[in-house]
Amino acid sequence: MNFFLHCLTSYIGKLLQVNTGDREVLYFEAPRGKQQLIPRETVDKLSWNTWTCVLGPSVQGVWPPYTDVTDVNAACVSSDGEVVATGDDFGFVKTFQFPSYVSKMLSNSNLEVYRNYITQHVHVHIT
Repeated sequence: MNFFLHCLTSYIGKLLQVNTGDREVLYFEAPRGKQQLIPRETVDKLSWNTWTCVLGPSVQGVWPPYTDVTDVNAACVSSDGEVVATGDDFGFVKTFQFPSYVSKMLSNSNLEVYRNYITQHVHVHIT
């Protein structure tokens, strides 16, 4: 593990999920910091305070083909838990259904892909 990219806490505050620069998704017990090995089936059932991690089973579908771990910089799940918005190195803000296990952007809805004049998004927020 070389550096942390994103970190979030479970709803009850006893677990941290961390994304690393090595494209790992790690879990740590809070407050002791002991690393935990948690099966995917269990992770899918956990409730999180918010979702800002760009790596993990719930956001596999937000990654365009042939991208590297630094290309999707930001993620945020809506307050109703239905939509995840992402910001990337290509200047796009995109919306996906959440969880997003396969690459399938929301279509036929009022959600869109936005292109900005900046080259890189480092933060995105959706309500």
